[in-house]
Amino acid sequence: MPEWILSLAVLIAGLIGLMLGTGLVYGTLALSARTPWLAWIALLPALAVTLQAVSSGANVLGMGVIIGVHVLGILSAISTRAPVPSRSRAWSLIAAAMGIWGLALDGGLARAEGALLVLLCLLYLTWTVRQTTKMSIERAGYIWARIACVCVGLILLTMGARVLAMGALDLALVLDLDRWMLGLALVAPACVLAGWMPRLIARQPAGGSSRIEPCVWFDFSLVNLLGLVGLTALTTPGGFPFTRETLLVSWPLVILTSILAGVSLMRAEPA
Repeated sequence: MPEWILSLAVLIAGLIGLMLGTGLVYGTLALSARTPWLAWIALLPALAVTLQAVSSGANVLGMGVIIGVHVLGILSAISTRAPVPSRSRAWSLIAAAMGIWGLALDGGLARAEGALLVLLCLLYLTWTVRQTTKMSIERAGYIWARIACVCVGLILLTMGARVLAMGALDLALVLDLDRWMLGLALVAPACVLAGWMPRLIARQPAGGSSRIEPCVWFDFSLVNLLGLVGLTALTTPGGFPFTRETLLVSWPLVILTSILAGVSLMRAEPA
């Protein structure tokens, strides 16, 4: 049996673990379809895989995942045929992309800078929640049972992320693939699939909808930049390094796609 088939099988097993863990968290919290906190849940697979990759020394793979998730979120936001979100989301996305690039010009993001990004992410989500209605968690009386289910989901996510990262790194070694490109083209789509598929196929309550709104896609991309990058820098000893290639080639792609999304939004008819 070719070695790449075994590596791919390990990667798929990790993807299944990510989907099961994310689905359990979705089913436990039962959040509204429009709440910005959906972005955090949908990003759990990408966050888990990125932290596993960076902790294993595969910083380039983690960066590929972050950029790939961002691009997929932007493409999904601007391609959705639905009323557009507020322009403040577009400006926030552009500011986040350029701000991270500016902070990383010295070679990376320190833990303090990661903490700042996480704080900004939480402030943004809190502000967005205040603009949205009907976002309370249903049946909160079963708090301990729900906490236990969420913990089990997070354990499955962690195990799935570890297996997927191992499969991806082994696949890159066997096929002599660039880790950044593998993270961008394969691991990032797998993480987005694991983050959103359980939500799309879950049974919805009466009158509910599984459609992902454009505003949530924008929140998804913004939380990816602030929350995922920030947590990676905050939890990594020595911070999250940015290579010269990332600063000059990869991250300008993030800035460009954010600007394109902002321009597309501002040219659209207001909701």
